Amino acid sequence: MLERKVWFITRPERDPKFHVDALRALAIATSNFSVVWAKNRDAHKRYEEVLAAEGLKRDNISHDGSGGRTWAAMLRTFSYVYLNDDGYLVLTKVGEKILNSEKVRENITKQILTLQIPNAYFLDSGFKPKFEEGFQIRPARFLIRLVNQRILDYYVTKEEITFFALTAKRDDELHSVTQNILNFRKATLEEKNKLKEYIAKKFDHRQRVDRDARDYENAHGDVAHTFMMLCDYTGLVDYVRGDALRLPSEKQEETSKQLEYLESRYPFNKRYLISLERFAENAG
Repeated sequence: MLERKVWFITRPERDPKFHVDALRALAIATSNFSVVWAKNRDAHKRYEEVLAAEGLKRDNISHDGSGGRTWAAMLRTFSYVYLNDDGYLVLTKVGEKILNSEKVRENITKQILTLQIPNAYFLDSGFKPKFEEGFQIRPARFLIRLVNQRILDYYVTKEEITFFALTAKRDDELHSVTQNILNFRKATLEEKNKLKEYIAKKFDHRQRVDRDARDYENAHGDVAHTFMMLCDYTGLVDYVRGDALRLPSEKQEETSKQLEYLESRYPFNKRYLISLERFAENAG
Protein backbone atom coordinates (compact mmCIF):
# COMPACT_ATOMS: atom_id res chain seq x y z
CA MET A 1 0.00 0.00 0.00
CA LEU A 2 1.29 3.45 -0.94
CA GLU A 3 1.98 5.83 1.95
CA ARG A 4 0.47 9.26 2.50
CA LYS A 5 2.51 12.16 1.17
CA VAL A 6 0.15 14.95 2.27
CA TRP A 7 -1.68 15.92 5.45
CA PHE A 8 -4.83 14.07 6.42
CA ILE A 9 -7.39 14.33 9.17
CA THR A 10 -10.44 12.21 9.98
CA ARG A 11 -13.41 14.52 9.57
CA PRO A 12 -16.89 13.09 10.12
CA GLU A 13 -17.58 16.63 11.39
CA ARG A 14 -15.33 19.48 10.29
CA ASP A 15 -16.33 22.04 12.91
CA PRO A 16 -14.43 21.50 16.20
CA LYS A 17 -17.23 23.02 18.23
CA PHE A 18 -18.88 19.59 17.96
CA HIS A 19 -15.92 17.75 19.53
CA VAL A 20 -17.38 18.08 23.01
CA ASP A 21 -20.76 16.68 21.90
CA ALA A 22 -19.07 13.78 20.13
CA LEU A 23 -17.07 13.01 23.28
CA ARG A 24 -20.17 13.09 25.47
CA ALA A 25 -21.95 10.77 23.06
CA LEU A 26 -19.02 8.36 23.23
CA ALA A 27 -19.17 8.35 27.03
CA ILE A 28 -22.87 7.48 26.86
CA ALA A 29 -22.38 4.77 24.22
CA THR A 30 -19.61 3.05 26.19
CA SER A 31 -21.15 3.46 29.66
CA ASN A 32 -18.40 5.87 30.67
CA PHE A 33 -15.72 3.96 28.78
CA SER A 34 -16.37 0.67 30.57
CA VAL A 35 -17.11 -1.29 27.37
CA VAL A 36 -14.35 -2.85 25.28
CA TRP A 37 -13.98 -0.84 22.07
CA ALA A 38 -11.44 -2.76 19.99
CA LYS A 39 -13.11 -5.06 17.44
CA ASN A 40 -16.48 -4.60 19.19
CA ARG A 41 -18.85 -3.78 16.37
CA ASP A 42 -21.82 -3.66 18.69
CA ALA A 43 -20.14 -0.83 20.61
CA HIS A 44 -19.29 0.95 17.38
CA LYS A 45 -22.90 0.72 16.19
CA ARG A 46 -24.15 1.82 19.60
CA TYR A 47 -22.01 4.94 19.30
CA GLU A 48 -23.57 5.68 15.92
CA GLU A 49 -27.02 5.32 17.48
CA VAL A 50 -26.19 7.81 20.22
CA LEU A 51 -24.66 10.23 17.70
CA ALA A 52 -27.85 10.04 15.64
CA ALA A 53 -30.05 10.48 18.71
CA GLU A 54 -28.05 13.56 19.68
CA GLY A 55 -28.45 15.01 16.19
CA LEU A 56 -24.74 14.79 15.36
CA LYS A 57 -25.11 12.47 12.38
CA ARG A 58 -27.82 11.21 10.07
CA ASP A 59 -30.06 8.49 11.38
CA ASN A 60 -28.55 5.75 9.23
CA ILE A 61 -26.54 3.20 11.16
CA SER A 62 -23.88 1.24 9.27
CA HIS A 63 -23.96 -2.56 9.25
CA ASP A 64 -20.45 -2.88 10.66
CA GLY A 65 -20.19 0.18 12.90
CA SER A 66 -17.77 1.97 10.58
CA GLY A 67 -19.43 5.30 11.29
CA GLY A 68 -18.81 4.92 15.01
CA ARG A 69 -15.17 4.03 14.40
CA THR A 70 -14.74 7.14 12.24
CA TRP A 71 -16.11 9.45 14.92
CA ALA A 72 -13.96 7.77 17.58
CA ALA A 73 -10.94 8.15 15.28
CA MET A 74 -11.54 11.91 15.22
CA LEU A 75 -11.53 12.02 19.02
CA ARG A 76 -8.38 9.89 19.15
CA THR A 77 -6.72 12.17 16.59
CA PHE A 78 -7.02 15.10 19.01
CA SER A 79 -6.00 12.97 22.02
CA TYR A 80 -9.25 13.32 23.93
CA VAL A 81 -9.17 9.53 24.28
CA TYR A 82 -6.73 6.75 23.44
CA LEU A 83 -7.00 3.00 22.97
CA ASN A 84 -5.15 1.04 25.65
CA ASP A 85 -3.59 -2.40 25.34
CA ASP A 86 -6.74 -4.04 26.71
CA GLY A 87 -8.90 -2.57 23.96
CA TYR A 88 -10.66 0.10 26.03
CA LEU A 89 -10.92 3.76 25.13
CA VAL A 90 -9.41 5.83 27.95
CA LEU A 91 -10.08 9.50 28.62
CA THR A 92 -7.05 11.76 28.74
CA LYS A 93 -6.85 14.66 31.19
CA VAL A 94 -8.04 17.12 28.58
CA GLY A 95 -10.86 14.76 27.64
CA GLU A 96 -11.98 14.70 31.29
CA LYS A 97 -11.88 18.49 31.49
CA ILE A 98 -14.00 18.84 28.36
CA LEU A 99 -16.56 16.35 29.66
CA ASN A 100 -16.68 18.34 32.89
CA SER A 101 -17.25 21.55 30.91
CA GLU A 102 -13.96 23.04 32.09
CA LYS A 103 -12.67 25.73 29.73
CA VAL A 104 -13.99 23.80 26.76
CA ARG A 105 -12.98 26.25 24.03
CA GLU A 106 -9.52 26.80 25.51
CA ASN A 107 -8.88 23.07 25.81
CA ILE A 108 -10.09 22.26 22.29
CA THR A 109 -7.95 25.11 20.98
CA LYS A 110 -4.90 23.65 22.73
CA GLN A 111 -5.51 20.26 21.14
CA ILE A 112 -5.80 21.85 17.70
CA LEU A 113 -2.58 23.80 18.15
CA THR A 114 -0.65 20.81 19.48
CA LEU A 115 -2.02 18.34 16.92
CA GLN A 116 0.94 16.80 15.14
CA ILE A 117 1.93 14.29 12.50
CA PRO A 118 2.81 11.68 13.68
CA ASN A 119 0.81 11.07 16.85
CA ALA A 120 -0.54 8.05 18.70
CA TYR A 121 -3.54 7.57 16.41
CA PHE A 122 -1.64 8.05 13.15
CA LEU A 123 0.89 5.42 14.28
CA ASP A 124 -1.78 2.95 15.39
CA SER A 125 -1.92 -0.28 13.39
CA GLY A 126 -5.51 0.47 12.39
CA PHE A 127 -4.68 3.76 10.68
CA LYS A 128 -4.06 3.19 6.96
CA PRO A 129 -2.43 4.17 4.76
CA LYS A 130 0.41 5.36 6.95
CA PHE A 131 2.27 8.62 6.51
CA GLU A 132 5.64 8.51 4.82
CA GLU A 133 8.73 8.54 7.00
CA GLY A 134 10.00 12.01 7.82
CA PHE A 135 6.78 13.76 8.84
CA GLN A 136 7.35 16.03 11.83
CA ILE A 137 4.84 18.85 11.68
CA ARG A 138 2.09 20.62 13.65
CA PRO A 139 -0.37 21.31 10.77
CA ALA A 140 -2.64 23.95 12.34
CA ARG A 141 0.28 25.81 13.87
CA PHE A 142 2.14 25.64 10.56
CA LEU A 143 -0.82 27.22 8.75
CA ILE A 144 -1.12 30.03 11.27
CA ARG A 145 2.62 30.75 10.99
CA LEU A 146 2.22 30.72 7.21
CA VAL A 147 -0.59 33.27 7.31
CA ASN A 148 1.26 35.43 9.83
CA GLN A 149 3.69 36.83 7.27
CA ARG A 150 3.79 40.28 5.69
CA ILE A 151 5.41 38.82 2.57
CA LEU A 152 2.17 36.88 1.92
CA ASP A 153 0.02 39.91 2.82
CA TYR A 154 -1.26 37.96 5.83
CA TYR A 155 -3.47 35.56 3.87
CA VAL A 156 -3.36 32.10 2.28
CA THR A 157 -6.09 30.72 -0.01
CA LYS A 158 -7.63 27.27 0.12
CA GLU A 159 -6.02 26.47 -3.25
CA GLU A 160 -2.58 27.46 -1.92
CA ILE A 161 -3.08 25.37 1.21
CA THR A 162 -4.20 22.36 -0.84
CA PHE A 163 -1.27 22.40 -3.27
CA PHE A 164 1.55 23.77 -1.12
CA ALA A 165 0.92 23.66 2.65
CA LEU A 166 -0.51 20.11 2.69
CA THR A 167 2.66 18.80 1.06
CA ALA A 168 4.95 20.10 3.84
CA LYS A 169 6.42 17.32 5.98
CA ARG A 170 8.26 19.40 8.58
CA ASP A 171 7.74 22.62 10.52
CA ASP A 172 11.00 23.98 9.14
CA GLU A 173 9.63 24.00 5.58
CA LEU A 174 7.82 27.30 6.20
CA HIS A 175 10.25 29.32 4.07
CA SER A 176 10.12 26.95 1.07
CA VAL A 177 6.31 26.74 1.17
CA THR A 178 6.11 30.52 1.39
CA GLN A 179 8.39 30.89 -1.62
CA ASN A 180 6.36 28.35 -3.61
CA ILE A 181 3.18 30.30 -2.89
CA LEU A 182 4.79 33.58 -3.94
CA ASN A 183 5.96 32.00 -7.20
CA PHE A 184 2.49 30.57 -7.77
CA ARG A 185 0.87 33.98 -7.30
CA LYS A 186 3.19 35.50 -9.92
CA ALA A 187 2.67 32.69 -12.46
CA THR A 188 0.46 32.80 -15.53
CA LEU A 189 -2.68 30.68 -15.66
CA GLU A 190 -0.95 28.15 -17.90
CA GLU A 191 2.05 27.96 -15.56
CA LYS A 192 -0.25 27.51 -12.57
CA ASN A 193 -2.08 24.63 -14.21
CA LYS A 194 1.18 22.87 -15.11
CA LEU A 195 2.47 23.27 -11.57
CA LYS A 196 -0.75 21.90 -10.10
CA GLU A 197 -0.57 18.88 -12.43
CA TYR A 198 3.02 18.25 -11.31
CA ILE A 199 2.09 18.43 -7.62
CA ALA A 200 -0.90 16.13 -8.13
CA LYS A 201 1.23 13.44 -9.78
CA LYS A 202 4.04 13.75 -7.24
CA PHE A 203 2.08 13.84 -3.99
CA ASP A 204 -1.22 11.99 -4.49
CA HIS A 205 -0.75 8.59 -2.83
CA ARG A 206 -4.09 7.22 -4.03
CA GLN A 207 -3.87 4.48 -6.66
CA ARG A 208 -6.01 6.10 -9.32
CA VAL A 209 -5.76 6.42 -13.06
CA ASP A 210 -7.19 9.97 -13.03
CA ARG A 211 -4.60 11.59 -10.82
CA ASP A 212 -4.90 15.00 -12.40
CA ALA A 213 -4.89 18.37 -10.65
CA ARG A 214 -8.67 18.64 -10.50
CA ASP A 215 -9.04 15.21 -8.91
CA TYR A 216 -6.25 15.95 -6.42
CA GLU A 217 -7.86 19.27 -5.51
CA ASN A 218 -11.27 17.67 -4.98
CA ALA A 219 -9.82 14.94 -2.78
CA HIS A 220 -7.47 17.02 -0.65
CA GLY A 221 -9.30 20.33 -0.77
CA ASP A 222 -11.71 19.03 1.87
CA VAL A 223 -8.76 18.37 4.19
CA ALA A 224 -7.59 21.94 3.57
CA HIS A 225 -11.10 23.21 4.33
CA THR A 226 -11.15 21.28 7.61
CA PHE A 227 -7.80 22.68 8.71
CA MET A 228 -8.99 26.18 7.82
CA MET A 229 -11.97 25.70 10.13
CA LEU A 230 -9.72 24.35 12.87
CA CYS A 231 -7.42 27.37 12.61
CA ASP A 232 -10.39 29.73 12.65
CA TYR A 233 -11.66 28.11 15.86
CA THR A 234 -8.43 29.04 17.66
CA GLY A 235 -9.13 32.72 17.08
CA LEU A 236 -5.55 33.34 15.94
CA VAL A 237 -6.61 33.76 12.30
CA ASP A 238 -9.90 34.28 10.49
CA TYR A 239 -11.42 31.95 7.91
CA VAL A 240 -13.23 34.04 5.32
CA ARG A 241 -15.53 31.50 3.67
CA GLY A 242 -14.94 31.02 -0.01
CA ASP A 243 -11.80 33.12 0.24
CA ALA A 244 -8.85 32.39 2.50
CA LEU A 245 -7.33 32.24 5.96
CA ARG A 246 -6.57 35.84 6.85
CA LEU A 247 -4.91 37.65 9.75
CA PRO A 248 -6.41 41.11 10.35
CA SER A 249 -3.99 43.83 11.39
CA GLU A 250 -5.55 44.11 14.84
CA LYS A 251 -4.74 40.44 15.55
CA GLN A 252 -1.18 40.29 14.26
CA GLU A 253 0.60 41.25 17.48
CA GLU A 254 -1.40 38.89 19.69
CA THR A 255 -1.11 36.00 17.23
CA SER A 256 2.67 36.45 17.09
CA LYS A 257 2.85 36.40 20.90
CA GLN A 258 0.74 33.25 21.07
CA LEU A 259 2.90 31.48 18.49
CA GLU A 260 6.03 32.29 20.51
CA TYR A 261 4.36 30.98 23.67
CA LEU A 262 3.26 27.76 21.94
CA GLU A 263 6.78 27.06 20.69
CA SER A 264 8.21 27.37 24.20
CA ARG A 265 5.36 25.65 26.06
CA TYR A 266 4.47 22.87 23.60
CA PRO A 267 7.46 21.72 21.53
CA PHE A 268 7.12 18.81 19.13
CA ASN A 269 6.24 15.71 21.17
CA LYS A 270 8.36 12.63 20.50
CA ARG A 271 6.99 10.42 23.26
CA TYR A 272 5.55 8.16 20.55
CA LEU A 273 9.08 6.79 20.28
CA ILE A 274 8.63 5.42 23.82
CA SER A 275 5.03 4.21 23.58
CA LEU A 276 1.81 5.30 21.93
CA GLU A 277 -0.03 5.25 25.26
CA ARG A 278 2.59 7.47 26.85
CA PHE A 279 2.31 9.89 23.96
CA ALA A 280 -1.49 10.02 24.12
CA GLU A 281 -1.51 10.57 27.88
CA ASN A 282 0.94 13.44 27.54
CA ALA A 283 -0.67 14.96 24.44
CA GLY A 284 -4.01 15.01 26.23
